[in-house]
Amino acid sequence: MQHPNGLPKKVVLKDIRFFSETGTRLVYESDTLPGSSGSPVFGMGTCEIIALHHSGLSRTDDQNRVLTRSGQLATPETPDDEIDWIGNEGIKVSVIVSAVREATLSPDMEKGRRALLKDTDNIAPQLKQALPDQASVRSGVNNVVTAAAMSNNSAPSNVPDIPSSPKENTMDVPSSANISTPTAFIISALNKPETVSQIEAVLSVKYPPGIKLSLLTPATAVAGKEELFTFTTNFSGNAHEEAGKLAQVPGIFYAEADLPLYLNADTVNIIRKGGGPAESGFLFDDGYGTPNEDAFLKNYTVTAVSKFVAGRKAEEYRRWNWYATGFDKILLTQQTPASPHEKGIRVVQFDTGYTDHSKVAGAFDTDNDYNFLDNTNDALDLRTISLGKQPGHGTRTGSLLIGHDFSPAAGNGNCGLLAPDNYKLVPFRIAETVVIINRQQQLAAALDAAIAQGFDIITMSMGIPPTLTTARLAKKAYESGVIWCCAAGNSVQAVVAPAVFPGTIAVAASNPLDREWTGSSRGDTVDITAPGEDVLVPIWQAAGDHLEGFAYGDGTSYATPHVAAAAAYWLAKYQDQLRAPEYAGWKRVEAFRQALKDSARKSDQLPTKGFGSGILNAEKLLNTPPKPAGKLNNQYNGWNESAFLNSLQGYGEIVKTYWNKLHNAIFGTRRGNQESLTAISTPMSDSARMLESATFGKSRSAYESTTPATYPDLLQRFNTVQSIIENAAK
Repeated sequence: MQHPNGLPKKVVLKDIRFFSETGTRLVYESDTLPGSSGSPVFGMGTCEIIALHHSGLSRTDDQNRVLTRSGQLATPETPDDEIDWIGNEGIKVSVIVSAVREATLSPDMEKGRRALLKDTDNIAPQLKQALPDQASVRSGVNNVVTAAAMSNNSAPSNVPDIPSSPKENTMDVPSSANISTPTAFIISALNKPETVSQIEAVLSVKYPPGIKLSLLTPATAVAGKEELFTFTTNFSGNAHEEAGKLAQVPGIFYAEADLPLYLNADTVNIIRKGGGPAESGFLFDDGYGTPNEDAFLKNYTVTAVSKFVAGRKAEEYRRWNWYATGFDKILLTQQTPASPHEKGIRVVQFDTGYTDHSKVAGAFDTDNDYNFLDNTNDALDLRTISLGKQPGHGTRTGSLLIGHDFSPAAGNGNCGLLAPDNYKLVPFRIAETVVIINRQQQLAAALDAAIAQGFDIITMSMGIPPTLTTARLAKKAYESGVIWCCAAGNSVQAVVAPAVFPGTIAVAASNPLDREWTGSSRGDTVDITAPGEDVLVPIWQAAGDHLEGFAYGDGTSYATPHVAAAAAYWLAKYQDQLRAPEYAGWKRVEAFRQALKDSARKSDQLPTKGFGSGILNAEKLLNTPPKPAGKLNNQYNGWNESAFLNSLQGYGEIVKTYWNKLHNAIFGTRRGNQESLTAISTPMSDSARMLESATFGKSRSAYESTTPATYPDLLQRFNTVQSIIENAAK
């Protein structure tokens, strides 16, 4: 409760969190203004004054020197918004009481001291008497918990056996609230031993004893900083609602249940436009398709005319994406760009792994790959075994980066943008199919490894709804200086995570007419657009002898590798300049983003909003040097992170429920007598349904989550809720 600089009273009831304490001070978040020192800090629920506000608290090095957000030493000239503020601090009232009690004062001040301490001295014995012995309390609780656990162990078990890394078609959740299942939760908290121990003690009382927290990104975690942790416990009930309760545990800032989610990776049915692949039409992502070049040529030489297709030879229009992005002018001429391979620029792909289709055989780096599903050193897509050379999603998107110029398969013609550099792409396998991501922990582990191993660029052609975890991961990558190129999303209109967050490069999709791909997500968070509709990629032919082949497919999945390749060439060219200390951390990412936008090809065919700065222009990009570091702006300036995460905590269950139902409507194609994915059977919790009703009104009860809704209804509702969450950050 403050009077900043003597102005009228302002009360802070928003963006407030307790962080930690020292012997003399409390550290907390609150929206204080200059001139608020000495203001009372109240404990919520009791309204007791627990501290007097003292100052803002900045991060310092081991010599107690103030640091900026990029990790550099601050100077007297450093603007306040570049200082790495980690909280506010207030002097504990208990310390002030002790100071008053112990101060050496003149005799004429003793009366005042006695008056100040009178109430404290009167109430303290009563408080001490009312407080039970804490050791006895803990012993009693442990006895109850142990007895309950023994009772449960002696009873017949009806707990299903769920593997730690569930495989595909595991979207079903037990409908009975009485069935206890292993459930993973992700929380954010300060990475301090005492904080972790306190949280573990509370959780071990709340759940079966022995709960241990594990860092979600241990290789890159920073001591004393807010980090993500995970734990698994047997739990019955609504996991999303339980996550909301976890956020009330002292020391836990936010929490979410880590449950399976549908992936968004080009979600239109695979049989369309003559059979071209648009990914994910089937649960198994089997890569089947039918060559569709006749339809492609009709679309862009008869129905409409594309300057990248009409009048060109097959070897040209099959790689029309090169001409649309200016890669032809740097890769098909005597102009030789700096080599990412020779400069040591490292690119990693987060996807379904690799296969041995002839288009990419030997082009994936199988010495540094990793499978985060099974924790093995082989990211091979296992469905390729005994089935022939079957291209999965990782192969199709990867081919646009490292696909060979030559392939014996009929219809060959496109080539990977990094292939002329003899580049090898490192595949990280984070999902078994492009349909389900079983745990966000696998994505977190992949990012942790990518940062720790020094990768410069991540290309990720899949997404999920905005989550606490992806928000934190995007910021971690940004602060580490990793350029994370992400697909904007498909079919759901709203930009998906991680692309929706400020720390990533969000890529939308265009077609050979320089128009939008109608299935592309779009919005203010999109940075750039690249070819994504009717791009030539490898397939396994659905007819005949299942031979390797090629077809034109759609999706922002195919747009994203173009930007990753451009980033590799740009980093290689300006490597020496970008190695300067002033470009450390987020400024390296921001230098690329700014150059990317400044060099974009403005196209009258794209919508004026929602598709970033225009279409990728690789040639102009390479002639656009990094801006001076001092002129770069941190994308998280003005980003109200606490409000965003609070909104996400509140609406998280709703947005995930709509997301899964929306994608089930997309994926729910018949396979024999079964749906490819069965609908999630657990309804939303009562609290989520109340929030849903408040958001959409009782008159819309026909769309309640337990009632079947049409695809347009689900799409509208999902986009409305996501818009609420996004706008909270503004």
